[in-house]
Order: sequence, then structure tokens, then C-alpha cells
Amino acid sequence: MAYEYYKQECSTYKIALGNTKRFLNMVIHDLRNPTSQIKFVIEESIEKLNKSQGMLEQFRSDLIKEENLKEKLVGKTRMLLSFNDQLSA
Repeated sequence: MAYEYYKQECSTYKIALGNTKRFLNMVIHDLRNPTSQIKFVIEESIEKLNKSQGMLEQFRSDLIKEENLKEKLVGKTRMLLSFNDQLSA
């Protein structure tokens, strides 16, 4: 039983060690070639900013449409109330 536990713990540590090794290799690679990493990060940031700007413009457009619809509904409601008042009189 103790042997199985030890074997399982060793397996867990080997997996963690492998993950750490891969991560550190990526860090070392990035430190050796910082310009490629900087370029990648800047391009990704620009892409995300452009996407955010597009989403913001779509939101504004939808908001304007909603406000226009709201104004139309208010106008129609006032017209119906006015018509109803005329019928009641």
C-alpha cells in the first residue's frame, strides 16, 4: 500500500516537473528572442483592441436603434392616448 502511494506521488511529481520544464523552456526561448515575443504581443493587442472597437461600435448602433424605436413607441402611444381622449369626449 505504501509502495502504491509512493509510486503515485512520484508520478504526480514527474508530471509537475515536466510541466515546469516546458514552461521554463518557453521563458528561456522568449528571453533569447524578445523581439518576436514583443511583436506577437503587440499584434495580439492590436487585434483585440480592433475587435473591442468593433463591438463598441455595434453596441452604439444597437443602442441608437433601440432609442429610435423607443421614441417611435412613445409617439404612437401618445397618438393612441390622444385618439382615445377624443373618443371619450
